[in-house]
Amino acid sequence: MHLDYIKENCQLPALEKPLYDEDSDTWDLYFEEKECEWFPYPDAQLICLPFEDKTEADKVYGQTIELIANESSLNTKG
Repeated sequence: MHLDYIKENCQLPALEKPLYDEDSDTWDLYFEEKECEWFPYPDAQLICLPFEDKTEADKVYGQTIELIANESSLNTKG
């Protein structure tokens, strides 16, 4: 579910590895918002995806890295 949202709305890669937010007790992944035809802002906004534990945040972070690698290998083959 998170990966579908990320592919649709976020620029890859994540801005950095998951960061712990002590105030909310979550592990957060930050992305720049992906531009699209209805993009209402002059500058890209930050999207923060919070996760309840580090394991889940690291898993999604790893999946985004795999997406980049897969897209890169498709571009070099085409």
